Amino acid sequence: MLPNLGAPGNMIAVYWDDLDLREDEGKVYYLQLDPDTFIIQYEAVYQFNSNASPADERLTCQAILKSSGEVILQYKSVPTTEYYLVGMQNDELNQGVTVASNSSQITNQMGVRILPPAEASWLELSSGSGTSLPSLTSDITLTFDPATVPFNDYFGRLWLNSNDTDTPLIEIGLSMQGGVIVPEIEVAGNGRPIPYQSALTALLNHTNIGEFTSAAATQSRTYTIHNKGSADLNLGTLSVTGSDFGITHQPSYATLAPGLSTTFQLSFASGKPVGDYSATVTIPSDDSNELSFTFVVTAKNLSLLENWKLGHFSSSANTGPGENDADPDLDGMDNLMEYALGGDPLVHDAPSLLPTVSDDGAGRATFSFMRDPAKTDIDYTVQASETLLVGAWTAIANSTFGGVTVSTGAHAIAESGVSPVSVTVTDEVANPDRRFFRLFVELN
Repeated sequence: MLPNLGAPGNMIAVYWDDLDLREDEGKVYYLQLDPDTFIIQYEAVYQFNSNASPADERLTCQAILKSSGEVILQYKSVPTTEYYLVGMQNDELNQGVTVASNSSQITNQMGVRILPPAEASWLELSSGSGTSLPSLTSDITLTFDPATVPFNDYFGRLWLNSNDTDTPLIEIGLSMQGGVIVPEIEVAGNGRPIPYQSALTALLNHTNIGEFTSAAATQSRTYTIHNKGSADLNLGTLSVTGSDFGITHQPSYATLAPGLSTTFQLSFASGKPVGDYSATVTIPSDDSNELSFTFVVTAKNLSLLENWKLGHFSSSANTGPGENDADPDLDGMDNLMEYALGGDPLVHDAPSLLPTVSDDGAGRATFSFMRDPAKTDIDYTVQASETLLVGAWTAIANSTFGGVTVSTGAHAIAESGVSPVSVTVTDEVANPDRRFFRLFVELN
């Protein structure tokens, strides 16, 4: 939904999705129709990873941009899938409108019209309508009160509609400079605005520091404070809650003249336990509207498994294709077992990873598998049974927290190698009528 800190600024989402301009297929055209009208047209564009070939399964639409701020979106045909977003948001990522999102609202032969604000908030019109008699004139009064707005350049338009058959509509451009001379604080991270008192975080503007392992180095991010007002901005000492984050460099300047900027640096300490971390940054100033500019920062220290998922799925979340019991490569081995045995969850490699059972030559079964001692967040347990009934399995060997494999009875254990380690468990039961083995892996 818009506004959204994770989405681009100054964005018009005509049909925001993974669109794919394949060679000799979908096209994009543009046309400057007149000084006030610019048109962009998408013609038979695929959605990414879509194998649909009929034209009616592709996107064909237009975006018509008017100099007045009006936006017209026209949809000739849209895909039948309902995974998209239509809307727009401003550069500061704090104002936006969502027309439709992941629904069937946008259909073939549909149009959407988005209009700018109906009137300039800095102007007051004396009358919205009236009548002028023949050969007479009528005055229209526009009032601008500089005491009600901060000092700035203001722009607007006045439209006069009448029954004049030659010129039924007259458009007059308006501009004014004025207002109260005050400081105005603006904060940005990574060149992207950070909204005042924002509790939402995003990688885009460095309010989300990122995801790391506990072994990662201390993470530092630099932020910019800008005075976009018309008077000097005086800053106090910056602070951040808790001990997980720290202000490592205060702003170089305590006073910012209009139009000037300074920076400060925030760090997230390394070596933290696995988990989610957050804090609130406070920037004291004499901005009358935002005396204490605050925003939330977050970071996450990943477990070994989460870091493995991030590398394979571009996300550490235990959802979707990255869920522990998911099998995205359809090789019969879930993600947790792929992780434990050194597999690739996106490659059909289970046959080469599976444990093996053989005879030691003396009537005893040997069960062999590979374990990684560096994966201290999982435990390996070898279980045996004379039936396949639930509850009939008995643990005969296990390895916990990356440690050596130990027997729970008189079973012989042999390990070789460093990383990974080859483990062979020789069963203590000789010449059984039948014997089943399995490897059980779980997070500790």
